[in-house]
Amino acid sequence: MKQTAYLGIDPGVTGAIALIHGEGQRVEDWPGDEVAASELIRTLSREYDIRRAAIEDLGAGPPKGKLGFVKLSENKGIWRGILASHGVPFQLVRPQEWMKGIVPRKKGND
Repeated sequence: MKQTAYLGIDPGVTGAIALIHGEGQRVEDWPGDEVAASELIRTLSREYDIRRAAIEDLGAGPPKGKLGFVKLSENKGIWRGILASHGVPFQLVRPQEWMKGIVPRKKGND
């Protein structure tokens, strides 16, 4: 029987994917292209019962024309397509939401 697992995906240009399961975690850097990313999800799906993935969603972002934002949006779409094609349910999560349970609150803007 496969172990239950969950994915967290940072779709940034130098993003990564984190797999969290009952015995720990595994982090993989963005593999560099869509085919390699799809193969990574295929491999993880063979090893684990992936129940859900969360993709970081920065929302509307800066004005059009900013190369970094364009690439981030493109990668977010790539991950959505890969997850859907492998039957992995996913949701978009704003950083403010996922940080609530991880990052301790501090005074100020940090």
